[in-house]
Amino acid sequence: MKYRSCVTALTPENTIQLVKAACALHNWIRKNGKNPNSISVDIEDTETGRLLNGSWRNDTSITGLQHFGTMLQRNSNTEAKDKRNSLADYFVGEGAVNWQNRMI
Repeated sequence: MKYRSCVTALTPENTIQLVKAACALHNWIRKNGKNPNSISVDIEDTETGRLLNGSWRNDTSITGLQHFGTMLQRNSNTEAKDKRNSLADYFVGEGAVNWQNRMI
């Protein structure tokens, strides 16, 4: 059976909504997820620029990335590249935050 990703069917507009939903869900889980069995992620200390390691780094059962098949071999279309460049320009321009360059 050939692997087919649902990502190929997303329009640029739907992709933006999907990313926003994923970010909102991620933030909600980080804020409200008090499950002791959950894996904590790395946290950026915006004051000092240090990265504080999460507990996931000590978990030896994590197997890494899942197979993405041909999804990674696709060429982006012009509209997607334009959207990416527009967002990149925003986040290094008027949307920049004062600590972001210390995190690179």
